[in-house]
Amino acid sequence: MPNCDQPQRQTTIYLIRHGETDWNRQYRLQGQTDVPLNKKGRAQAWRVGGNLAMCQVDAIYCSDLKRAQQTASVICQRLNGVPLFCTSKLRERGFGPWEGLTRAEIRKRAGRFRALNRLPGVEPLSELRSRALRWLKQMGSIHEGQCIAAVTHGALIRALLAYLEPSPIPSISITNGSCIKLLYRDGRWLWKGFCFHPPSHIKHEQSRQRRDKMKKRRRRLVRGLPPELREKRNSIFFESPEEESKPTGLGTAPNTGPGTAPNTGPGTGPGTGPGTNPFAAQD
Repeated sequence: MPNCDQPQRQTTIYLIRHGETDWNRQYRLQGQTDVPLNKKGRAQAWRVGGNLAMCQVDAIYCSDLKRAQQTASVICQRLNGVPLFCTSKLRERGFGPWEGLTRAEIRKRAGRFRALNRLPGVEPLSELRSRALRWLKQMGSIHEGQCIAAVTHGALIRALLAYLEPSPIPSISITNGSCIKLLYRDGRWLWKGFCFHPPSHIKHEQSRQRRDKMKKRRRRLVRGLPPELREKRNSIFFESPEEESKPTGLGTAPNTGPGTAPNTGPGTGPGTGPGTNPFAAQD
């Protein structure tokens, strides 16, 4: 008879977003369109496999889309034959007729990018969350006490993270080749942070944090101004046109026409004759 007081063994999942594709580089909405990895995407997959080689991974799951399968295959090569399973439950969210369009094209047609959630032909967010959570619950029972990796897509990873405790959404950015660690403990999944980032992810996060910091600083400065100065707040951050038009005293020497600079003879003054090089060494 099993001991009911025995604690459940801890299960670990590494959620990996597939490597980069040409559509990622062009900011095109991929959805369930089968786009392969590009050269950078294969290099990202190789890097992820090297990092996972330090972990004892028992199995790898991946979406049945080409970019996820290619990423998982490269990782398997570095993990020396870990079993690989493909499943449609890890597919990207379907965006229907909007797939293949850039963000700018979507904003032009729909008004804003987030309006996709209400447009016809797009997989409802509730269905995406449902199949993602069903898969996650299934992994907790099948691989109890084991460590597995799952190569999937950005929208599905965000849908999973939104239901974790604590939820990191929307404060993080999930770039190609990033890896997130989840733990299954006491009947619930826990977010344990990023395991490793591709270099592009680190640069993106640092630049985003700098931009946010500057925006907050400017808001504080403007908020502390008197009302009459708030309308002229640009003059605080930028030089006024009057100041730009003031002469600085540089380049105001009189010009008497081309080739008319005074020449007082060889080596006798500031003219352009021979022997008047101002950069010549002085004895």
